[in-house]
Amino acid sequence: MIKTRILFIVPARLGDALMITPALALLKKHHPEYMIDVLAFGRLGASVYQDNPNSQYCFLIEEIESLNEFLQNYVFIVAAHRDKKTLGLLERLNKPVVLIEPADQQQQQAQQALNFIQNLFTEDNANPAQPIPYQVFANHADETYAQTLINPQKSYIGLHLGCHGINKAKSWLSWRAKIEHKKTWQVRQFVELAQLLKGHYPEHQVVLTGGENEQQLAQEFLKTYPDALNCVGKTSVQQLAVLMRYFSLYICGDTGSMHLACTGNTPLIALFGPTNSIRTGPYPPAPFRRVIQADIMQKISANDVLEVAKELLNS
Repeated sequence: MIKTRILFIVPARLGDALMITPALALLKKHHPEYMIDVLAFGRLGASVYQDNPNSQYCFLIEEIESLNEFLQNYVFIVAAHRDKKTLGLLERLNKPVVLIEPADQQQQQAQQALNFIQNLFTEDNANPAQPIPYQVFANHADETYAQTLINPQKSYIGLHLGCHGINKAKSWLSWRAKIEHKKTWQVRQFVELAQLLKGHYPEHQVVLTGGENEQQLAQEFLKTYPDALNCVGKTSVQQLAVLMRYFSLYICGDTGSMHLACTGNTPLIALFGPTNSIRTGPYPPAPFRRVIQADIMQKISANDVLEVAKELLNS
């Protein structure tokens, strides 16, 4: 029997790519007969789908010479995430596209993608889809490597100092210009929090996570708080997901690693400024996933975060 071949479009950013992994899982669950390939805008988004059993092959748009010729292999295309890059791509294609509706700002992005798949590809199109956690699939090598970065017998609290807007910067000047990004807390505030946490939980060591271009943030943090373990730029998506399993708590802003933390059961505090926490907050909701929000990130105090951290660490 010839299988129906479907192409699933994946956005470039880590968080956006993670937020549609439940949609892919739901599509494959209801249509195991589909042969689904992934077409990704960038290597980071593509890396989320490494070893994902719900898809077969993962292709990068930048590596395809003739896109429309490539698409002749597929019956139709599924786009469960809608942004300018996706819309621009779809205008160039000559294949049928199943495109998600515009963003509903009162609905979590992953849930909207799930509902989109359920409405179109299942018989139950009258009810919201049941939540499915984000998915990444680490292998034995990822697990072994993560254990070389920490001592599994010790206790850790993870901190992510930056965000996508800082990590994509490639020079010191551009980093300096973006260090007060609306999605990030100031380094001095993270240092103050680390000092407070050490006073209450001296058995926990702080671990810094982030991408290669966030190394400057880590170095600034370490000048004042040298006891932290610096894992910035040292992990893949899958390796970081494994590393997070050893954290008693993870604290970060509205960034990709926040969504990655939601692939497991690590207690999480997500710090939000003016961005919409309903739309891009932790998913699925859980008592151990907490959001602290202010109109300006810097209005969130270290003591505000400490109080929530104490609730999670003491529960």
